Amino acid sequence: MTRPDAIEGWPLPEEQTEWHGDPAVERLMVEAYRGERMHHAWMIGGPRGIGKATLAYRFARFALTYPDPARAPDAATLAVPAGSPAAAKIAARSHPNILTLSRPWDEQGKRFKASLTIDEIRRTIPFFGSTAGEAGWRIAIVDSADDMNPNAANALLKILEEPPKRSLFLVISHAPGRLLPTIRSRCRRLDLRPLAPADVACAAASATGRAADDPTIAAAGAAAGGRVADVLQL
Repeated sequence: MTRPDAIEGWPLPEEQTEWHGDPAVERLMVEAYRGERMHHAWMIGGPRGIGKATLAYRFARFALTYPDPARAPDAATLAVPAGSPAAAKIAARSHPNILTLSRPWDEQGKRFKASLTIDEIRRTIPFFGSTAGEAGWRIAIVDSADDMNPNAANALLKILEEPPKRSLFLVISHAPGRLLPTIRSRCRRLDLRPLAPADVACAAASATGRAADDPTIAAAGAAAGGRVADVLQL
């Protein structure tokens, strides 16, 4: 697996082109970006499996497709045109301007480590300091901040206190209240709610190639508690 929380048979967040959450959330991010009120760090919070990482990558695609906020479209959503080079690179995990920080793979133990380590956070140093890559934003996605050990949390805090130019941090958390108050205070909070059953069914249908009104998908959507990732567990 390429992610600690990857689910077999389910597209990774960076591979998904649709988001089935509250449209008002996308509009909020578009307005903040276009209005040049984009905070350097956003904390996307909410229960597991409701699309937080999918939203983070969706915004990253938008920002990298439209690196100049003044030229970004006044859109209702964060969707980008089909065939967007940025979208293709993000889906292939090859975009040089995106860095994903998560629990690393332990090659010796053949499993993911129990925590997101300070060495992972330190990957931001060459990432933000390099002159290679493409013009525009450099975006770090922390998935998830709940996995950080104390040393990693303190290292992230230091970066958030003095963010590099043209940097954006998308910090994903399943339980923001448990993170350091100083980290929370340096991020703009964006708390997501569990999805409605119909939206869960639509998301599951999109990811699996089945119809949203398929009885199995509809029943799973109703029983998933608003968490798309739980559909495959049912």
